[in-house]
Amino acid sequence: LVGGWVRDDLLGLRCGDCDVEVYGVNMEVLLNLLNRFGKPNLVGKSFGVVTMIIAGHIYDFSFPRQEQKTGSGHRDFEVTSDPHLDFTTASSRRDFTINALFYDIATFSIIDYVGGLEDLQAGLIRCIGDPIVRFKEDPVRMMRAIAIASRLDFTIEDPIYDAIGQLRHEIGTSSMARLLEEYYKILRNGSSEKTFQALYSAGLLEPVSRELHDGAGAALWQSLRAVDAYR
Repeated sequence: LVGGWVRDDLLGLRCGDCDVEVYGVNMEVLLNLLNRFGKPNLVGKSFGVVTMIIAGHIYDFSFPRQEQKTGSGHRDFEVTSDPHLDFTTASSRRDFTINALFYDIATFSIIDYVGGLEDLQAGLIRCIGDPIVRFKEDPVRMMRAIAIASRLDFTIEDPIYDAIGQLRHEIGTSSMARLLEEYYKILRNGSSEKTFQALYSAGLLEPVSRELHDGAGAALWQSLRAVDAYR
């Protein structure tokens, strides 16, 4: 198990969706197993992620992906079931250190190759690698950094803010479906007022939601405060 589920459990918070890294098992074997519980959904290019609802909880099963060079020079990934790809490889694909903590259900232990436990204890949001590179890979990570920090009352390290300042307009190139899902997550987490205020301050509303950016003020904050009270 990896990601926000492990992070929130260590903080004593209610856990949400659960990410599972799959090693040494191919896609067909996993699907045959999950078919016992219902109908799994294949998500993403090359079906690198399988999503399943089991007992009311959402599980995302992710397979290791090896980087491939394309003719155009762009980075691409190919799903593999190679059991020799270790946790250091998987850790490098995560966004922030506190989201790269693995819980090994066989040994009941935490696996941490990126200093995520120390950052969790320090209340720090820190990128794995160069924030500029990671945000260019996936601009939605900029929004996610602010959302996590606002929800957990954590501090965001300065290089992340610097990268957001340089790349904030890149978020407008992201899939609208993904951005909408991030908005839904924010509205459900009970700290939407604080999160949207931080997104506004960081300039991340304007490239995606000009109406929210221009309308940021007392009326919007009051509405979000009511949503948070309801949640």
